[in-house]
Formats: sequence, structure tokens, C-alpha cells
Amino acid sequence: MRLAVIGTGKMGRAIVSGLLSRQIVPAGNITGVSKDEDSKKSFLQLDPAGKLTWTDSISRAVEGAEVILLSVKPFQMREVLKELGGQAKQALFVTIAAGLRVESYESILGAGARIARAMPNTPVTLGAGVTAYAPNSACTSQDLALIEAIFGSVGYCYRVEEIQLDAITALSGSGPAFIYRIIEALAAAGVKEGLSPEQALPIAAQTLLGAARMIQESGATPDVLVNQVVSKGGTTEAGLKVLESSALPEILRATIAAAAKRSRELSES
Repeated sequence: MRLAVIGTGKMGRAIVSGLLSRQIVPAGNITGVSKDEDSKKSFLQLDPAGKLTWTDSISRAVEGAEVILLSVKPFQMREVLKELGGQAKQALFVTIAAGLRVESYESILGAGARIARAMPNTPVTLGAGVTAYAPNSACTSQDLALIEAIFGSVGYCYRVEEIQLDAITALSGSGPAFIYRIIEALAAAGVKEGLSPEQALPIAAQTLLGAARMIQESGATPDVLVNQVVSKGGTTEAGLKVLESSALPEILRATIAAAAKRSRELSES
């Protein structure tokens, strides 16, 4: 597979790093495109052997490319697509820009173009991300396998309907920011009870990480796992009484709803 990465910012570089570490695409088959010198330097450093290639020309980058990863900002996308024009007609286009519907890409690239929207979140930079993708009807089964190989190299990858991407944007795309605030609040509570900030923050972060892994690896529901921790008259029960009488579920529901609503508004603007 020959891959052109248009936009070599953090997300583009994270995906390339995952592909290289999993040996899914040889470095010599990947070309990065950017007009930013710092971005170029960071991109080329991903391969100490020096086999990655880079150019500031989109037309040169997509020559012979089988997959074109569009990782520029949404406001830059239309200009990039117009520059692509009728080039790379046989390529699979994968976009990670939020807010632009598939039909927007088809209007420029053509209705027969193979296009998939993907929504990765920032933990892909650690290989621990979540990416949901929605292909258009022109994508083949081989295209879907390529997409899942690309994003599976940096975490979990799920296929969804395009209409679900607003919910995905709110839950997993924006979700890390919400979790950071929860960790911050837990750590602050630990400090109030006598821990130092240097102790409380990593303890809170590791506690959430461990709890998340319990859900992933045990296959048990959160309710079952809660019951494994609680003992009658114990500390967990005392804390849960406060938590379960609070408005936390409603607050989180409203948080996700607000983010999803904004995602829909951006898509329609």
C-alpha cells in the first residue's frame, strides 16, 4: 500500500507512527505533505532510517497513492480537495476532519470516489485511541480492511453509520477532555483529604485507567464491577450513597448532548 498523508500535524504523525510500529506500511511507501517546516521535521523524525518521503506538493504526493489520508483542518479541506481535482481517481480517500459530510467530499471528488470519514481521538498519539469510521457506498470490502488496519494500529477501530459520527465526536472525540476534568476533580478531592498534589493526580489517573481496563478485559458490566468493590457498611458504600444521589448522570448526559449538538451544527454550516 502506498499512502499519502496530507497534513502532517499531531494526528497525521500519530497514525503514521502506529503504521510504522506495527509494520503495516513500509516507511518508503509513505509520503507526507505539509507547507510547515516544523511539521516536516517532526514527520521525518518518525523514521530514523530516513525512508519516509515528504513534499509540499499535493499533486506529487498523491502520484501512485492507493490511500490518501486527509488530516488537515476542516477550514483547509475544501482548498485541498480543489487542488486534488481529478487526480488520484483510483485512490481511497480517508478524512479525519470533523464537521464535513461525505456528500461535501463527493461534490468535489465525484460521486464514484471511495471516501470514508473517520473520527480518531487524541489518545491515538499513545496507540490507545478510539476511531469510528463511516464509509460511503463506493468503498469496497478491501477498503474497509485497509481503514481498519490503519486505525487499528493506534487503538480501537469501529465502523458506524455516518449519522452516528456526531455522537462519536461527542463521546470519544471530545470525551478525553471530559475525563481529564473528572480526574482533576478526583485528585483535588484527594488533596482535600490529605494527599499532596504530586500524589493525588497520578493515583487518580491510574485508578481510572485500571477501572477502564477492568471493563475492557473482564467483559463485566459496570454494575457487576461496582458490586465487586462494595461491602456492606464500608467506605465504598458510603461514597456511592453521595455519588448516586447527585446529578452526575444528568450532568454527563447534558455534556455529551451539548457536544453532539455542536457537532451537528458544524456539519450543517
